[in-house]
Amino acid sequence: MKLQLRIIIIPILVVISAFLINMFVVEHHFEKALSNAITNYSKSILELRWYIFAITLFTILFISLLSSVMIQLMNDEIQKEKNVQEKLLIKKTREITLIQTMSTMLNSVNGVDDAAKVLHTIIPKLLPALSGAVFLIKDDTQEITELTHWGKDWSSDSSMIPAKYWKDQQLNRDKNSKVNQLHACSSKLCPYSEQSLCVNLVDQQGILGIMNFVTTQVVIGDELRLIVTNLAEQISFALSNLRLKDKLRSQAIRDPLTNLYNRRFMMEAFEPALHRAERHENHLAVLMIDLDHFKNFNDKFGHEVGDFVLKNIAEQFKSNLRLEDIACRYGGEEFIIICPDTNLRDAYVLAEKLINCINGLCLSCEEQNLGTITLSIGVAIYPNHAVSTQQLIIQADKALYAAKNRGRNCAVVAQANSRYYKNI
Repeated sequence: MKLQLRIIIIPILVVISAFLINMFVVEHHFEKALSNAITNYSKSILELRWYIFAITLFTILFISLLSSVMIQLMNDEIQKEKNVQEKLLIKKTREITLIQTMSTMLNSVNGVDDAAKVLHTIIPKLLPALSGAVFLIKDDTQEITELTHWGKDWSSDSSMIPAKYWKDQQLNRDKNSKVNQLHACSSKLCPYSEQSLCVNLVDQQGILGIMNFVTTQVVIGDELRLIVTNLAEQISFALSNLRLKDKLRSQAIRDPLTNLYNRRFMMEAFEPALHRAERHENHLAVLMIDLDHFKNFNDKFGHEVGDFVLKNIAEQFKSNLRLEDIACRYGGEEFIIICPDTNLRDAYVLAEKLINCINGLCLSCEEQNLGTITLSIGVAIYPNHAVSTQQLIIQADKALYAAKNRGRNCAVVAQANSRYYKNI
């Protein structure tokens, strides 16, 4: 705006000034010429011409000088504006590049832990003046848990802000169903201060999480809010895709009823586990498990009660196994547990522990006491009983049938192959 005013006003002032000066000089000399005697008329006319010529020359030089100054001012203003625009362009390009890089990396990760590393790396570069954290909301409990945080201004006290923000939204949800329809940024609804900003991470299903920013260095203005909004949209999209991938992966590898691994995943994980045992010269245990008389149980109480029992048994398996153990539903009421780095004695102790644990369950459904539930378990060990996945399963299955023939509710170890008996 200043540059445009200078371009318009300065030439106008120069022309008006030159015109007034010329008019004043001409009028002065014209009066002087009229007052002179007729004899001096020729001399006065000559002087008047020289005066007009001098004034005209002075005006031209004056206009040229002012034009040069004006052009220099215009060039300076243009250069300043160009520098500002270049810096703004570089800044915007850097922001877009970082956001696109973050989106690409988030879309390629396999879990929330990898996503946390990406966010912890990219966001401080994009918003160096802001500290903050990303919180995810659990679907089952609707509680917020911290995914990652960054920046020197972030502290444990800062985490109270998103907790309060989420609690307020929970209360508003009961009063207004449109709270779940919030878009990427809800800062206008809840601006706690000019140094703090909470942003919803949302998808079509609802709120995925909350992103909180704090700072003691700058005031969070409209420009920062716009960047944060764009950032929240990209993170929301990536987290939504990640949640969908996790859901599809879980559906592909887990049994929908018991949430244990399914048979396909077990076969895929069994082979690498066996190769590791062979490479490190360790044992590997396979437990084949069957619920005793479960068909009669279903016939007596119904399939819904049978599903209830299977869920509870699966929960007992999870609570009594190590993280590295692989428990899967093999089919119907049969289960397989693969235990890496487990010798024969430890495998048999685990089998007895599971039997006693299930025997001790006191389950009731719809005010019906379901009685005592028993298990039969067959145990096979690598390399004592077999050296391949298929043969280990066959040996464990034979041991399971031997347990049933012994009266059920017991664990039986497979017959040792004489070739590997020395390893027991």
